[in-house]
Amino acid sequence: MSGNYVDRIDPVIWSLIVELRISILFPLFYYFIERKGLKWGVGLIALSFGLGTVVLFIIDQQFLIGQTIFHIGFFIAGILLTLYWESIRTFSKKQKVYLMLISIFLYFHGFALLVTGINVPQVFSDVVIGVGCVGIILVCYQSETVQAWLSRPIYLFLGKISFSVYLVHCVVFIPWIYLLHNVISSLVVVELLSLPLIFVVAYLSYLLFEKPAQQFGRKLGKQISQFHLQLSETNKERING
Repeated sequence: MSGNYVDRIDPVIWSLIVELRISILFPLFYYFIERKGLKWGVGLIALSFGLGTVVLFIIDQQFLIGQTIFHIGFFIAGILLTLYWESIRTFSKKQKVYLMLISIFLYFHGFALLVTGINVPQVFSDVVIGVGCVGIILVCYQSETVQAWLSRPIYLFLGKISFSVYLVHCVVFIPWIYLLHNVISSLVVVELLSLPLIFVVAYLSYLLFEKPAQQFGRKLGKQISQFHLQLSETNKERING
């Protein structure tokens, strides 16, 4: 969890380290932006991306310090979406379609770069993907049709196990490369063959680890809330007494 050599266990672990670090400060960011407003939030995003990029170029991936600073900007973007999405003017149906298409292109722009052979810094590409995500979320917020479509059981199920899919896909996929490299040379084919097993393992991971952890978190949060409520009532009694 120091942020060094994280790919020796599971390549995606690096993001958990960054997320855990930022989650410690997240309530403070939310409280600050809620009080200071949109301009301060946008300024913090720019500061996060700029400073994080500078640190990344100076010390590279050491302890994931640069990555942590850089990714704070995405969390702040999420805070701004939560606080201000209702204040954003409602798009027409035609505008929603255009915004969704543009946002999807931005999200998948890496394929266009791959085809054209254009190389850009990863931090730039990450920001472009982030902008695409913001556009997609805005359309989802404003479109009852999209919300109804995403409320179907299959998508709700995929949403539940999506994080587990992210965590286990390398653990499943990489061994398959070694097992099948003498038989199948195409990584794309190996990945397609491993997809069913990835979803099975992800579902088991969700049941065994993620869901119990969520339940424990809710229970702990409820206990903390009750403790604060009791403490508040005790203080009131002392003051009134």
